[in-house]
Amino acid sequence: MKKFLNRWMIALILFCIPISILANSQPFSILGSVVNTGDLAGGLRYTIDSDWVVDGWISSRQDSNSSRVTHYWADIYYRNFGIVLSGTDNTEMLTAFAFAVERNITDDIGIGNAVKLIEFGSSSPAYMGGWDVYLILKI
Repeated sequence: MKKFLNRWMIALILFCIPISILANSQPFSILGSVVNTGDLAGGLRYTIDSDWVVDGWISSRQDSNSSRVTHYWADIYYRNFGIVLSGTDNTEMLTAFAFAVERNITDDIGIGNAVKLIEFGSSSPAYMGGWDVYLILKI
């Protein structure tokens, strides 16, 4: 699973960079979590157009048992609604339907709040299962 996700992220980056150069725009942003809740702990954003964005990140952290765990998440949003995929290297992938609101503070800085409305895994669905307040910093 990690190899697939790593290859997916590399392919996404290698695809997006030439497209953004051709479009002569700055579609990349950094997402920084303000509260660092759950798996939405920051990452990279690619803005496709004014309605569509793709976000994601892979990180490795120590858990409470002092073992390394690889966390990943990726999402795609159309306006305020999106699909979020998340998990760790030793658990199943979770899929969530999410709602987010974002506002610009300046031309290069924005703030947002995302809520996982319903999250599906192998057990019963979780409602309002995770949220995050985050900053958007244009690169």
